[in-house]
Amino acid sequence: MRGPDGLNAHDPGVRLLAKVARARWADRLKAGGGVLLAHCGEVESVGAGATRWILDVREREGAVHRCVDTGREVEALAADGGPFHLALAWPRAHLGLDFSQWSLAAAALGLAEDGWLLCSARKQKGGKRLAAFIESIFGRVEVLARGSGYQVYGASRGEGFDAAAAREACAVRYQWPLPDEHRPAMASGPGVFSRRALDDGTRVLLVHLEAHARRFAHCTHVVDLCAGAGPLAVGAAHRLPEAQVLAVDSNLLAVHDMRENIARHGLDGRVHARLYDGMPPARVPEAAGFEGKVGLVLMNPPTHAPREALATLVAPLRDYLRPSGVVCAVVNRAGTMRGVFQAMGAQGDAYDYPGYTVLEARWP
Repeated sequence: MRGPDGLNAHDPGVRLLAKVARARWADRLKAGGGVLLAHCGEVESVGAGATRWILDVREREGAVHRCVDTGREVEALAADGGPFHLALAWPRAHLGLDFSQWSLAAAALGLAEDGWLLCSARKQKGGKRLAAFIESIFGRVEVLARGSGYQVYGASRGEGFDAAAAREACAVRYQWPLPDEHRPAMASGPGVFSRRALDDGTRVLLVHLEAHARRFAHCTHVVDLCAGAGPLAVGAAHRLPEAQVLAVDSNLLAVHDMRENIARHGLDGRVHARLYDGMPPARVPEAAGFEGKVGLVLMNPPTHAPREALATLVAPLRDYLRPSGVVCAVVNRAGTMRGVFQAMGAQGDAYDYPGYTVLEARWP
């Protein structure tokens, strides 16, 4: 699979962040010790001794710095490698303001006394709101540099630091129902796809599963690929009470939330959450017991991804499917995904729903 969205070491905002850090903390930056890269990817001139928080398992590949997996246990996250004297942040705007604030607050909690937080953000992409947020935690904020549409905001942890406000920002959670409203609500938080409500495409796929329940009733093994917080995996487990479900996502926070939701619904032992970039290769522990047995794969794929990435995502599924197995993918533009299935020799049907299409693919 391709790398995670929102990380680009050559982005002008990242370069500006590195420039400001070099101007004030060149020696510390070179060594890397006591430096935190808070979900901003690699930053030029930062030594290998730095600690880097990662949100996606794909960020480990080729990493120069010590990678620390992000989790909801923020105090433990902030303490791992800390206290830090310098934290660099480049918010991933596509993940939403709440994730940017969550990341900044967690980084702030990891700082030593007099430690500095630097944040590079586009003025037109919520920069002013992030500056106000930083000020609400630190008591003050400075604009340290401007360039290429970015501003670098800086704040030092001193007497005005409000640790309680930082912890409150890190505690943001959302609850939302599945179509089966009599069941427990799902829970998720910043940094996860469709974190505030059930995604419309996922809802359509659950409706499709319900409408064709008789056809899928024989499935003893089900896969939910790109599972997010787990609504498809949980929904499938309730609708197919005899099935084992393998739910896979590359996002660390999503898998954390998924495991919470599995427990909320009493599905421990039947739904298995796995952190992986796409499907695990066959015959590895993460996939034990599913190879060649899967009757149904459910996918709400990232349809903005290029065709090659979608093909890489789909290709391993053939090793998992039983002879009569089917892949159900929900998309709002069917052309690219249909082309991927056809290029791989799959046959199938298309089912139209308002705003979406469910593609079913089988291999002869």
